[in-house]
Amino acid sequence: MMISKKSTNTAAPTTPSCAFPPTEEASQSNAPPVASRKSKRSRSNLYTSFLLLLLLLLVAIQFPLPLGYVVMPWDSSNYVQPSSIGDMNDPQRNITETAGAASKRKPCKQGKDGRSWRIVITANMGYESDLLNWYFFCSKAKLCSNQSVAGLGSEQDGSLADACQPLYAQVVLYAEDVAIYEKYKSSELITVKKAWEVGSKYNNVNLTGDGRFTYSNYARFGQMMSRRPSIVLKELEDAQAHSSDMDLQWSSSKNSSDGGGTINADRHEGQASNVLVLFMDLDTVILKDPRPYFVGDDVDFWAADAMNNYTGPYNAGMLAMRATNASITCVRKWRTALEAQKVATSNQRTFNSMVRKMGDSISHKQLKRNEFPIGKIFEGIGDDALNEHTLGADTVVFHNNYCENRCYKPDRLKKLGLWADVAAIHL
Repeated sequence: MMISKKSTNTAAPTTPSCAFPPTEEASQSNAPPVASRKSKRSRSNLYTSFLLLLLLLLVAIQFPLPLGYVVMPWDSSNYVQPSSIGDMNDPQRNITETAGAASKRKPCKQGKDGRSWRIVITANMGYESDLLNWYFFCSKAKLCSNQSVAGLGSEQDGSLADACQPLYAQVVLYAEDVAIYEKYKSSELITVKKAWEVGSKYNNVNLTGDGRFTYSNYARFGQMMSRRPSIVLKELEDAQAHSSDMDLQWSSSKNSSDGGGTINADRHEGQASNVLVLFMDLDTVILKDPRPYFVGDDVDFWAADAMNNYTGPYNAGMLAMRATNASITCVRKWRTALEAQKVATSNQRTFNSMVRKMGDSISHKQLKRNEFPIGKIFEGIGDDALNEHTLGADTVVFHNNYCENRCYKPDRLKKLGLWADVAAIHL
């Protein structure tokens, strides 16, 4: 019997056309785990942040912000704004920094021309308002320290980078009575001395009292004026005696042949010629710093035009004198001549007489009348016609003398616009 064999090649089963697609679980059966993918994304973000921080750090190093500035949230008008503690436009900061820098600067021993300046004035209580007005304009001209004068700044012109503080002149007030001495003896702006202790024939402490004197009261006025050379002499001798070795070296170098003119060696030998004493009446008004006008190493003193052939040629109401042997000798002769007279007389006429007698042994120079005018220029005008434009723009110092009869000196200065609010001035 014959048996037939079955075929071993069977066909593979086919998927029916209506079969469903694979489920979501089935499609992700070969994908990485979810936690693994999140870890990679986190590392990528961290790397990006690190790169951004590194970029910002490099930018900050390459372009640093100014000290005192901080980055504020976006502002359409100003992205980088000053912080409150670093605002360079803050006026309070400017005041503090200016004061701090100024306090660290060293005081100048001398001016740029190598000279030291000392202004000498006299007053009693009757002239207190004149004293305050004088000091106001001295400060305004930057000749006197203005730290306590209302309406004026506290610093003289000069850069904070200067090696030393600007040089003010030393102001010495000789009190003509006890009242004004007691009131101002503790002042930090001026040095106050007793006029009745200068070694004069007129050393009476009650000589002047506390009133104002005019030429009509010439007995007491003349005695007060006759004490003037003793005051000037004391300051000149003191200035010469206390000059330092540096001053002497400066004087020696200036006395050499440097094109500045021939200097009498007998007048200048062995002395400090760089100390200048400026004696001024209280009825002078300083409109500009006069120091640049006292030029010449061969000059012993400068003075304004007296405009008087009898008592002139020099006005004794403002004498700029170097502490030289010639100047000291002249003032000594002036004092001796005044005190030799039985009755006090014109100190100005006597001064000019001594200058003439000394001849070539003393060198002197008259200041220009338009720059250093005196009250006599108003004789042809009349005080009623005066105003703030009467004096010329060239005026450096005005001497308010020749004010007699119905003329009152403060009233004249008010008409000229040269009278300050003295109640606001504190010495």
